[in-house]
Amino acid sequence: MSIPVIQPEDNDIFSFRFIFSTARRYWLWILAAALLGGTGSYFIFARQGYLYEKTARIMLRDDKQKNSQVSEIILSDLGVRAEEANLANESYVVQSSEVMGRVVKGLELGVSYWEERNIRKVELYHTTPLKVEFGEEVDFQPCSLAVTPLNGREFSLSYREKGGKETALPGKFGIPLELPFATVTVRTTSHFSSGSIGRPIFVERLSVKETCAQMLGRLSVTRPDSKESSLLELTLRLSHPQKAEDVLNYLIEVYNDHSRREKQIASTRAEDFIVKRIEKLGGQLGGVDKQVIDYKRHSRIVKDMSTTLEATFSKLQEIGTELFSTRTELSQVKVLAGLLAEGGRERDMIPANIGIQDAGVAKQIELFNDNFLQYKKLSASAGKQNPMVSSLAENMKEMRESIVRSISNYCDVLRVRMGELERVRDELNRGLSDMASKDEGLVPLLREQKVMEELYLMLLKKREENALALATTEPSARILEPAFGSNSPVAPKLPLMTLGGMAGGAFLCLLSLMVSNSLNTKVKDKNDLVGLVSLPLAGELPLLSGKERKKLPLVVINSRSFMEECFHILRNNTELLLLPNPEKASRVVFLTSTRTGEGKTFTALNLAAAYAQTGKKVLLIDGDLRKASLSAFCGGKNSRGLAHLLMNPLASPDSVLQSGENFPGFDIVPAGPVPPNPAALLTQGRFEDLIRYWRTRYDRIIVDGCPYEAVADASLMARHADLVLYLIRCGMIEKQYVPSIQELAARGEFQSVALILNAENFKNSRFHYYSEYSGSKTAG
Repeated sequence: MSIPVIQPEDNDIFSFRFIFSTARRYWLWILAAALLGGTGSYFIFARQGYLYEKTARIMLRDDKQKNSQVSEIILSDLGVRAEEANLANESYVVQSSEVMGRVVKGLELGVSYWEERNIRKVELYHTTPLKVEFGEEVDFQPCSLAVTPLNGREFSLSYREKGGKETALPGKFGIPLELPFATVTVRTTSHFSSGSIGRPIFVERLSVKETCAQMLGRLSVTRPDSKESSLLELTLRLSHPQKAEDVLNYLIEVYNDHSRREKQIASTRAEDFIVKRIEKLGGQLGGVDKQVIDYKRHSRIVKDMSTTLEATFSKLQEIGTELFSTRTELSQVKVLAGLLAEGGRERDMIPANIGIQDAGVAKQIELFNDNFLQYKKLSASAGKQNPMVSSLAENMKEMRESIVRSISNYCDVLRVRMGELERVRDELNRGLSDMASKDEGLVPLLREQKVMEELYLMLLKKREENALALATTEPSARILEPAFGSNSPVAPKLPLMTLGGMAGGAFLCLLSLMVSNSLNTKVKDKNDLVGLVSLPLAGELPLLSGKERKKLPLVVINSRSFMEECFHILRNNTELLLLPNPEKASRVVFLTSTRTGEGKTFTALNLAAAYAQTGKKVLLIDGDLRKASLSAFCGGKNSRGLAHLLMNPLASPDSVLQSGENFPGFDIVPAGPVPPNPAALLTQGRFEDLIRYWRTRYDRIIVDGCPYEAVADASLMARHADLVLYLIRCGMIEKQYVPSIQELAARGEFQSVALILNAENFKNSRFHYYSEYSGSKTAG
């Protein structure tokens, strides 16, 4: 059996063991916090209005698709192309304040009506028994009204002024009522009945901007599937299911109208542009026509000559084009001939596809290149000395010479052709000069006339097409599914919120307890001694509730309680600390503490009883000469005791001994009357003689000393003890005082010292099963 050693436990605030031990210790508090949090959460969310969710799906038309509308193609041809329905952009348009503002105005959402049912307000959308009309006002002010019908003709209206004062005014239905901020007229609706009398209706009035902000805050626009899809899903949460449905459907209608108006604006601008251009071109074309007629009349030009002139021009253009082509081909052939004439290129391929029109030459070049590739392939594998390779080389040489001759002949042909084309061109130019002398001023006029006519006709056509596009403008969104959804509220979810409140309350309580325990500067269990002292721990005594303390006897031996087991452990550990040879000599155990009220006297009394239970002869001395707590417990206060022996050296030590039925098995030496100077008496050697005498008559001597830090008596008595048991009460002693015990031992004031922890909470410790075994429960 070994002496108990202070073993460090996992005391990290975030460790599972620390969390579990804290929860186990304060489970009742945590349960109360959970119930409080759940109750608070229930009442908070129960007062909130219900929210209903509705969803609508639309498909945006994309100009990039193949099945684009005819109207959009027309606008694109006009250069007034419609905007493409980009999903990201359109989702912002749907959520814009402009579109939602039109919805708010169209559905008159700025004024809402509410009724209090149980503990929450419920919106009366289209079911309100009365309606409030606000007159025109220069300065709009949001307001809240409470209208209570008194009968079928009168009502009471109340509102809060700026100072917070509530004002009530009487009024009659249908008659305007002047308020400081507006003129209102209250009218009954078809839903008004006798049940509406005496039932207040709350009227909330907000500006269009504020209402838009509320609506947009509860509207979400998402893409439900792939990025390539043009689908948009609109989801809205409002306080009434029909209201959410109406807002979504009307929002889509307003959005389509918005997009249609934008396209119509673009078409209208295009139409204005076309009309202005037609008017301008009409005047210019009339002027050109008159110039043409006047010129022909003056130059005496007939219509057939104009046709001949146009044919000559066309032929001349063809000759010029052919001449340019022939000249280009000749230059390319010359370049090829130069390449073939260069030295060192006999073994290279001949460039093909350089614009030579002669099929024979092109075929020869292609055949030569094929043989060249075959030659390269065979020479690489069989070597240049191979007969087949040599034969190919000879063929290539002959073919190359043949190509050179063909190209030379083809150059001569091209030169002849160029000469013929130049001759024909010169003849046409001479004929054209004769005709141009009569018609040289007509060509620019005819060209200008033709251009203006084509442009004028095109604009007339586009004007009709644009009118058709304007009349058939289509919206950007197609409704796939109008607003749909359950008529059951989706929020607040009271069970979930209540559970969340309970979890939050329990968590906050547990967290505060953990933080409080971690910030506690007092010793609360043996883990707090780790790092402060290196002294052995002789025993641990449990914390008792007030009820348990009242039921607990002064001496717990033979009570079959958990406390008795703790004193058995303390007795056994004390014996181990008194080694070597504890049975061969009487031993003195001195109990002390830092301050009064730490349970030192109770511990000394029960430790003596535990020793007496083993058959040892035990003496218990009340060494607290000033307070005499043990003597008070035993009923011997102010009687003859230790003080009498110290002041009378001739008095017999046995004359003050007390024993009785309450304390079987051991004797007690009371403290006696309080001496004038206890410390002086202890320094005279009489106490040492008494201890020496009692050692010969008792197996164990236990001294209930006074607090060590209070007076010098404790240090004077402790030097005669074989073992000092220093008692620390959990929750009373600051951790900063614990190292001083180690310093006392280091200075040699104690022969041997060990610690006792009193009032330790064992509910979250490893000793908990002892209480269950013994049938007793500790309490914190």
